[in-house]
Amino acid sequence: MTRPSDPDLPEQVRSLLSDEDTWADPPPELPAEILSAIRREREQEQEQRAVPRVRHLQPTRKPLWLGLAAAVLAILIIGVGVTMSRGTPPDATADLTATALAPEAFGRAEFRDTPSGFKIELDTTGLPPAAPGTYYQAWLKNAAGQLVTVGTFHARDGGENIILWSAVGPNEYPTLTVTVQQEGAGPKSSGRVVLAGKIRQ
Repeated sequence: MTRPSDPDLPEQVRSLLSDEDTWADPPPELPAEILSAIRREREQEQEQRAVPRVRHLQPTRKPLWLGLAAAVLAILIIGVGVTMSRGTPPDATADLTATALAPEAFGRAEFRDTPSGFKIELDTTGLPPAAPGTYYQAWLKNAAGQLVTVGTFHARDGGENIILWSAVGPNEYPTLTVTVQQEGAGPKSSGRVVLAGKIRQ
């Protein structure tokens, strides 16, 4: 599927594909409404054919039902593509459990190997929003205890659909941790772990 940032797409199309509402599930009554609109348009076309003296006064235009049919087809194509993308199984997963710093929290991370690196989709529950002046940072850790950061977040708008990226793989770094960091304290881990879990493949 073409990405929304593809420069070959018209600006209106890229804007539409970038809008989160575009990917929302359509209301269940939408197919019936579209089919009803198509039937009404076809009935109007048939009535116009039955009265040729009136029809020639109307400007020539493309039947609306053709446009509606094309729109339905486009929605179906996009929907199938999104479903296939979302249905791709992850290459690895990690179930995260809490520490005493966030005893009610837990989470799950899914790893997908891409040409740009490992994309990590993290969902957390019960993890409080980072307090002002702090933020959360995720790390991958190897057997020697060496850490590689994979991104930061604050969870102030919720703990779902957090996207992280890693240049190293879960084979060499099989543990995922999340720490709470102080702003301005430097790039090293604070050691204040709130979530941790082993990566399974």
